[in-house]
Amino acid sequence: MNISSAAKETLLCLFDIQQNCQFAMTGYNKQGGGYRYYLVKDLLTPVLPFLKSHRCIIIHSILDTDNDMRYESVKGSDGVEKTRLHTYSVCNMTTRLQSVDNPEDYVEVVSYGVKVDQVSDKALGADTIARRYGLIKLFLPEGEFDPDSDNDDVRRFSVKAAPSVDSLFD
Repeated sequence: MNISSAAKETLLCLFDIQQNCQFAMTGYNKQGGGYRYYLVKDLLTPVLPFLKSHRCIIIHSILDTDNDMRYESVKGSDGVEKTRLHTYSVCNMTTRLQSVDNPEDYVEVVSYGVKVDQVSDKALGADTIARRYGLIKLFLPEGEFDPDSDNDDVRRFSVKAAPSVDSLFD
């Protein structure tokens, strides 16, 4: 995490989000045994009131991308080996929480997304993966799932031993 020397309002916003925001996982992947995951909107929608009250914005900047297509042999469900085109896509991105009033007041993280797919247009989702992980790293860097949650759809993140906001500026 990169914290600018002028970061004040962004840190207040970040602590407010980490302490008071709840996020719902609405994404579900049926493959690989099935699991829930955050969609980008799951991470952005609940923080909008915090961003507004602290006069902050989120800026995503793509630093680098790479796409590679190659034919590979894979076994089908019938056991027959077939040659298929796979697309490998990688995205390197910065996600920045920045004050609207002071561009020097910011906190940012770098994240990476990798997507491999047999359909070339779906592999381009590496930027979405990088964006998602950037938001997770930014909003919840010290967080953890609450394993005792009764609701699988809503998981509360808690920040362990977070310092008081006032102590940051002493």
